[in-house]
Amino acid sequence: MDARTKPTLLDDVEAFLKANGLSATRFGVLAAGDTKFVNTLRKGRKVRLATEERVRAWMESQG
Repeated sequence: MDARTKPTLLDDVEAFLKANGLSATRFGVLAAGDTKFVNTLRKGRKVRLATEERVRAWMESQG
């Protein structure tokens, strides 16, 4: 898999939302402490590596 086909954080978050029935706002609060986290990702927000790692770790801890 090359960089063009590697799932992005947003791809993984969207899949998590769908699979777990969470709203974008609730996910943002729980995973990142930010109610607007998902919506700003959808608008192109770039996140620091530490933030991405924290969010991914939270998703993994959920199931």
